[in-house]
Amino acid sequence: MESIRIRSTSSASAITDDIVLRETTTTRLIFRPLIIDNLRKQEASVKGTFIFQRKSGKGNWEDYSDLPLSKLRASEWTKLDLKGVEILELYKRLGDLYQVYHQEGIPFGEAKYIKIDQGLGALLTASEDELHQLFDEETDDVTKLFSRLLNWFSSIKTPSQVLNKLEELDITNLQEIRSIAGLSALKASLAIWNKNKENSNEEFWQKTLEENSFVLSQIFAYPIIVVKGKAYVGGKTISNT
Repeated sequence: MESIRIRSTSSASAITDDIVLRETTTTRLIFRPLIIDNLRKQEASVKGTFIFQRKSGKGNWEDYSDLPLSKLRASEWTKLDLKGVEILELYKRLGDLYQVYHQEGIPFGEAKYIKIDQGLGALLTASEDELHQLFDEETDDVTKLFSRLLNWFSSIKTPSQVLNKLEELDITNLQEIRSIAGLSALKASLAIWNKNKENSNEEFWQKTLEENSFVLSQIFAYPIIVVKGKAYVGGKTISNT
C-alpha cells in the first residue's frame, strides 16, 4: 500500500515526501510540498517548490540550484513544461495531502499514513443500514473477509491499538463476538475428533490437547491450565517400568 510520511517543522507546518514527477538515471524533477495552517484560507493548506535534482557520485539525489529563479535578470526567462501524466501524478498526490490535513491537521513529530483503497474507505464511512444490506447480500465474501481479519488479528505483535478499539464496543456486542468465537472453536475441535477418533497415537493427542486445552475446561466445568507438556512424574521399578 502507498504511504505518506509527514514530519512537523513547527506547530503550523510540516514537510512530507518529495513528489517525483520525472526521472532518468541521472536527473529528476520533483515537487517538494509543505503543509501549512493557512489562517487566511484554511482549505489552501499545501504549498511547495519545483526542484531539479542530479544524482551524485555516491548515488544520492542533490538539488540543482545553479540558476535560482530569484536571481534572474529582467531580460532573462525560463519555463517549465509538464506532461499530462506528470500533472496527473501531482494532482493525485496533492489531493492525498489535502485529505490528510483536513482529517488530521498538522501532526506532532513524525507520522505515517497508509493510503487505503477507495472501497475500504467507503466501507469505513458506511451507515449501519448500508453495512447490513451489503453483508446480507454478499455473505460468502464477507465471511472470507472476516476470516482474513481474524487471522491478521491473531498474528499481530502489538495488539494494543486494536484492543483499545474493541473496548469501545458495547459490552453486549463483545459477548456476542466471544460466543461466536467459542462456538467456532468447539466446532473445529469436534471436527478434529471426528476425523481422528480412531487414532491411538498418544503424541498426536498430547499435542492436540495442548493446543486446545479449553476443551478440557468445557468437559470438567472448571479452568484447566497446561503447565508442562509430556511432564515426567513418578519413578521406575526395578524392571524399568
